[in-house]
Amino acid sequence: MSPLLLRLLVVALLVVVMAFVALIRRRQSSRSTLDGQTRLPDDLVGGSPVTWIVFTTPYCVSCDAVAEMLRADDPAAWVRVTDVSERPDLVRELGIRRAPTTLLADTDGRIRLKLVGLEAVREHLHSPAA
Repeated sequence: MSPLLLRLLVVALLVVVMAFVALIRRRQSSRSTLDGQTRLPDDLVGGSPVTWIVFTTPYCVSCDAVAEMLRADDPAAWVRVTDVSERPDLVRELGIRRAPTTLLADTDGRIRLKLVGLEAVREHLHSPAA
């Protein structure tokens, strides 16, 4: 094998590995389980066993779809849509950087799950554990 061909193969392999690592990181950042100790303020907790908080922005095109998917999946769940400008304190504390960011909380307001983006919510709702 010629040295040029060998170098091209090494570069191609590096590109594939880097793309794979980027994909894995992106998937991990779209869904995270929190420590279960972080609590939502009482005004955001619905008193239902399942509370979903969808953080949105005025120009978010998929935020309404996320809220509707959550309501359709579990009509007993409490779904609250909150504009990020209304709660900048939580946006900073929870590291919310994209809309929609969706939080799942229990009856006591402890955050159990953070999903970022429409696809992460869709994957969660269609997963066997959901």
